[in-house]
Amino acid sequence: MNHTSRTEPAPATREVNWVAGPRADRTRQQILDAANRVFLERSFSAVRVDDIVAEANVSRATFYVYFPSKRDAFLALGIDSVAAGNAVADALDRVPSPLTHANLKAWINRYLDYLEHYGPFIRSWDEALANDPTLQMQSHFNVERFCRRLGLALERLRGRPEGDATLQGLALRGGIEGVWYFWRLSEMAHERDEVVQTLMSCVRLYAS
Repeated sequence: MNHTSRTEPAPATREVNWVAGPRADRTRQQILDAANRVFLERSFSAVRVDDIVAEANVSRATFYVYFPSKRDAFLALGIDSVAAGNAVADALDRVPSPLTHANLKAWINRYLDYLEHYGPFIRSWDEALANDPTLQMQSHFNVERFCRRLGLALERLRGRPEGDATLQGLALRGGIEGVWYFWRLSEMAHERDEVVQTLMSCVRLYAS
């Protein structure tokens, strides 16, 4: 008996046909959370769709219902990451002046919660967009805007400007995320409370 083989369309050209709803939203988020975890362990180029579906405990067919390709899942994480980062900046905007121990601790913990969820994605972003100048420009714009918001919030808390607001925010972002990356990825023998206390001391320097 002769069998006629049918070529399956490439993932990037498959139609995304899922309909939003509680169950579909949960499945989509399950896939994104799994992708985020495997990006923490490996670089963007090293991660395969098979790795994501194994981590998410779904089939390849289910993955392609929601995302035409690994890159599309990655970009969806990017959109969510920008929104979550804006919420972190919003929270610093709302911190009252003068800065108190409790308010600063709450904000640092919020920033670390954000990194716990989106840190793997942020770590892989530059590599994934190495050959995409348009998305690189958008990424740089988002980072600059986020850092400027942090810098302006620091100016408000200290009651005066201290150099360029964007550079101030970039220094704050780099300090917090640098400590988190090294602590989280190298599995340093320090409890989170110790990391928070250290970061609080650093932020006080920026805000004083």
